[in-house]
Amino acid sequence: MSPSYKFLSFNSGPRICLGKEVTFTQMKAVWLQWSTTSKLSCLKVMWLSRDKVEKGLVPLLDDVARRGLVVDLQDVFMRLTFDSTSNLVFGVDLGCLSIEFPTIPITKAVDEAMSPLFLRHMVPPVWWKLMRWLRIGQEKKLAAAWKEIDRFIAESIAEKSRHVKDGDEEKSDLLLAYINADEDIDRKGSIEFHKFLRDTAVTFMLARRDTTSVALSWFFWLLCQNPMAEFKILEELKAIVLQKEQSSSNDLIIFDADEVSKLVFLHAALCESLRLFPPVPFEQKAALKSDVLKWSRS
Repeated sequence: MSPSYKFLSFNSGPRICLGKEVTFTQMKAVWLQWSTTSKLSCLKVMWLSRDKVEKGLVPLLDDVARRGLVVDLQDVFMRLTFDSTSNLVFGVDLGCLSIEFPTIPITKAVDEAMSPLFLRHMVPPVWWKLMRWLRIGQEKKLAAAWKEIDRFIAESIAEKSRHVKDGDEEKSDLLLAYINADEDIDRKGSIEFHKFLRDTAVTFMLARRDTTSVALSWFFWLLCQNPMAEFKILEELKAIVLQKEQSSSNDLIIFDADEVSKLVFLHAALCESLRLFPPVPFEQKAALKSDVLKWSRS
């Protein structure tokens, strides 16, 4: 079905400056190749996320509980989603989610870029543009963060390009999918293609990391405020636990997606959490040029 308006005529506008916005049209060819020729299919993406939860998140929370420590759940979820996102996009696990809670330069840079970008929506454009020109305040902070993000992604792209050149097909991730999808050899070595890969990586990093971690943080906060809802969810989970205890010798029980998808109250609680506290509270769109909406009257 064709869209009722020109989707590509509207992007995030000039206030979001971490590279150019990647459109669905640009991603279409890559997703087609990725789903048909790459080993990293949708099932493997789900497996990567589940594997990180099973081998990273659950052992960490179990260790924290045994030692009686206090942790920031939002920080934990941020680390979880950043590790899974970096694995998906770059094919590497940065190791953010560990009991030492290490400071990773790229994660710190992304965090520091969020506040200046949000500030751009709160002040007149002339104000933040002046700050950017003078290299002061939040714009100075954003420039430093963007430099680190650009460095990290540039090194990742260079490594992926070497893998392609050497014919290494053992690893498969989003960056490799984009590189392999473009058959123009000359374009692959151009600055334009490098910027496209960088902007694509930034888009996925921001979109996948913050939305999931924020949604999880609000969900568990609401459960703490509503013990009756927590009780009902635990009652739903107990039925699965009893079944798994009979077939598993492990102390820790990991739930499968198919199992939790049948839990009615859990699904309702998640939906209500997203309704009350949407992880993307607003989305800015700007017209690239003058246009007339299809359903508008002349």
